[in-house]
Parts: sequence; C-alpha cells; structure tokens
Amino acid sequence: MIHALTILAVLVVTAVLFCGWLIVVVARFIWRLITGLGRQDTPRGAGRPCMNPGCRTDNPLHARFCRRCGINLREPVFFRQLPQPGPRFNPANGRERQLANI
Repeated sequence: MIHALTILAVLVVTAVLFCGWLIVVVARFIWRLITGLGRQDTPRGAGRPCMNPGCRTDNPLHARFCRRCGINLREPVFFRQLPQPGPRFNPANGRERQLANI
C-alpha cells in the first residue's frame, strides 16, 4: 500500500512539473509571436574563424570558445609551425636516401 502511494505521489509531482514547463514554453512562444522578439541568429559567414590552422571553423561573433576544437577565441593563440621532414642523409655513401612511398 505504501509503495503504491509513493509511486502515485511521484507520478503526480512529475505531471505537475511537466505541465508547468509546458505552460511556460507555450507562453514564451506566444509572447515572441506577439512582440516579434525571436532569437536573432547570425547569418552564415558572419562570424569569427577559429585561429587553429587545422580547424578554421566559422564561429558566432559572441562565441568564447570554438565550437569544433574548443580553443579560446578571445585570447591570442600562437601556433608553432613544425618543420617538414626532408630527405635523409646516408653517411655511408654520402648521398640522400629516398624514402619509399608506402
């Protein structure tokens, strides 16, 4: 008997919370329709590109972090360019060794 009352109380509380949430969502939707204060989405291309050379994702102007790689967009970030590997020198015959393409 006690378990059934507990389950019933949980269901009633859940239903009340859900109905309250639903009323708020519908009221907010109606308010936005009446006042015309919808969400202002930034148009495509109007944003700040990520400074990470491997990412370069276009982010909104108000964004603090990149939505793809997560770096901080408000502080300057310096990326070090790594040297590209060149041909290897073989001291036995004094020539450069060509690496096989795999």
